[in-house]
Amino acid sequence: MAVLQRPVSDPGSGDFDVHLTAGVERLAHEMGADLVGVASADAFEGAPAGHRPENLLRGARSVVAVAVHLLDGAFELAPSREYSITFQVACQELNRIAYHVARYLQGQGYRALQVPGSPPYDLERNMGDLSHRHAGRLAGIGVFGKSCLLLSPEFSPTTLDLMGHIDDYLELSIRVRGEYERPARTLESFSRRNEISPALAGEVKHWIRSLGELGARKPAPRALEEARRLMEDASDAQRFRDERDALVYYLQAGSVLHRYLEGHPTDLGDQAAAYYMLGVIETRVGQSFWLSQAEVFLESAIRTAPSSDVAQKSYDLLEEFLVAGYTGSGGVQVPPDIQAKLDELRRIVEEARAGA
Repeated sequence: MAVLQRPVSDPGSGDFDVHLTAGVERLAHEMGADLVGVASADAFEGAPAGHRPENLLRGARSVVAVAVHLLDGAFELAPSREYSITFQVACQELNRIAYHVARYLQGQGYRALQVPGSPPYDLERNMGDLSHRHAGRLAGIGVFGKSCLLLSPEFSPTTLDLMGHIDDYLELSIRVRGEYERPARTLESFSRRNEISPALAGEVKHWIRSLGELGARKPAPRALEEARRLMEDASDAQRFRDERDALVYYLQAGSVLHRYLEGHPTDLGDQAAAYYMLGVIETRVGQSFWLSQAEVFLESAIRTAPSSDVAQKSYDLLEEFLVAGYTGSGGVQVPPDIQAKLDELRRIVEEARAGA
């Protein structure tokens, strides 16, 4: 994304004209952008303070939004190390395109600034310097779906799935809102699209059935017991071919565990068990190795009850998860800081269990 200020030579103007827009679109497409659009900076008036174009570039008048299509082959492997790397490369491409667009605008006499892509920079609120999703919508390159993510009519149902939009919608519906009927109706409508692939159609069928089962399910009296039951059901090979088919059950288990921890339970062993189960869920249905919450959950389980069997299980899973993620054709390449963290956690567990 690039933010545009008024021309240096003409303080009274600054809006995009037809010729400037055409030049920006041509350059962005030549550099690999699939979608390009321009939005007025005034349209961001409702954005949070500190996250508006004018906060990045004083006197900002316009915002240029660009998008690139990730590799279909990488989507088909998601979640995986290959997909995560592809995502990072795409972000680098977006940054490269935005930088050259900003340089082009600067050459035309404007002040311009490249706005970096992922990850979020306001970690407390999980926000970037400027909302790329809102910029894309305002620039006309997409619309917000029910998942609150940006969707483009140019992308097929399979692409939307592989981009993680369906997962995000289900997570919002199940984990946050506790809804079953509404997402089931949405998926029913989605499944009737002619261009949906047989593989995705099969997964959607499992999700719709699971939502119906959860809506009629009587939960166990204790949260941890209910979460364990849900995870056991999700692991039933007679019902589901893989973790992907069981996504709805894993999301529901995660919802139960998050709400349990929000109640600030006093039993440290139970807290650790909840964090461990959340880590297991994340390793099975998380969308990205690089942005995974598995490390946070498993480390929390270890530090909460380091002398427990759960801590040892958490460390073993964390080590397996990280080593597998950093293993490729060149062998195991665990970064020094990650290895240092593993060594620290291993010492914590060993010392705590030795003194127990």
